Amino acid sequence: MSSTNMASMPSGDQKSKKKKKSKKKGGNNAQATTPVEPQTPTEASQPKDGAESDDSDAEETTELSSTKTDVPEGKKILDLMNGVAKDTPTPTEKNNDANADADTDTDTATRFDALVKDRDALRLEVTELRKSLEELQSKHATELETAQNDLAEAQQEKETAEEQYQTLLGRVNTIRSQLGERLKADAEELSQARERIDELESENKTLQERYDSRTAEVEELSSRNATLEASNAEQSKELSTLRNRLTLSQQNWHKEKEELVESEAYIREEFENAKQAMHDWEVLAMEERTLRRDLTDRTADLEEQLASLREAYERATSERDTQSSTVDGLQKALQEIQTVRKQELKELVETNQAEQDSLRTQLSSLQAQQESMSAELETTKRDLERALPFEKEVKEKNLLIGKLRHEAVILNDHLTKALRFLKKGKPEDNVDR
Repeated sequence: MSSTNMASMPSGDQKSKKKKKSKKKGGNNAQATTPVEPQTPTEASQPKDGAESDDSDAEETTELSSTKTDVPEGKKILDLMNGVAKDTPTPTEKNNDANADADTDTDTATRFDALVKDRDALRLEVTELRKSLEELQSKHATELETAQNDLAEAQQEKETAEEQYQTLLGRVNTIRSQLGERLKADAEELSQARERIDELESENKTLQERYDSRTAEVEELSSRNATLEASNAEQSKELSTLRNRLTLSQQNWHKEKEELVESEAYIREEFENAKQAMHDWEVLAMEERTLRRDLTDRTADLEEQLASLREAYERATSERDTQSSTVDGLQKALQEIQTVRKQELKELVETNQAEQDSLRTQLSSLQAQQESMSAELETTKRDLERALPFEKEVKEKNLLIGKLRHEAVILNDHLTKALRFLKKGKPEDNVDR
């Protein structure tokens, strides 16, 4: 019946009816698509995360605009084709069709709005996470730079301490060499004094022999005294002169002997003082060794972190061993020496005491520097330990960002597929689905 009616109707009436239907459906489609259009400025106002988000937004906007333009045209064509095959609809059917089309358009618009809102929320979360990650990375970089600067300063201070220690050792070696030369000179003088004592003792022996011979002659002359009184008087005079000379020589010999004994006692006292001074030097050397051991124990942590300084420490230990061997040699040389002069030793002791005081002050300053270095190292270690949890947080944030990016890509794929499916499908099928 519908076909016969359409055939029996004039062509002008058929065209007017088709135009009315197309106008009504076009108006309905315009009303259905109006809620979707205001979403475009919100998309333009949202912040872009990168080149990928910009491309995806451009594609989505183009697809949305194409869907907005293509859907009414497809509906018009379908309505025209159906209007030719079907009867003219009643006003109630027209209203029902318009309502159904409006419902489908509103459903798709609401779904699309929800998806767009979810995507915008995800983008905002990603931007916030990126900002927090950049802040954490900048903080971590600054902390690492400060720790590296502290380590470099500690290394420089350690090198300066080593240089000062080497200079002190050089000064000690020069002082020891000067002491050895002076002690050798004193030993030579002592040997000369001993030779002089031996010569005087030999002269004393010769004088004693002469005295014995003279006493024998005196006894012979006394036996001949009876016959030779005149000659006896002369001989008695000679004998008295000889006795006087002998007493004078004995007195001189005793004086020289006492002076030599006093000088020997004085030299022994000076040798004891020198021995005590060398003992003080040994104590100083032992203190330096203990200080060196303390320094090596305290810098054990630095040696683990700074492997390049191990060679310098090994060289320092080898030099210390050689210096200890030289100290032992000096001790043996000092044991062989028995006498030294008083004035030179006093001057040496005074200079040595002044140098010892300076060395002790320098050693105390070195200890303070070493303690400050160890404290700085402990602070740097604590800072590095504090930075470890930040690294873990950065890794976790990176994992979350990767997951969010993956989910965003999946959502974009789903959106593109849904839009393509909506483009390709018929409006009636979309309503049913």
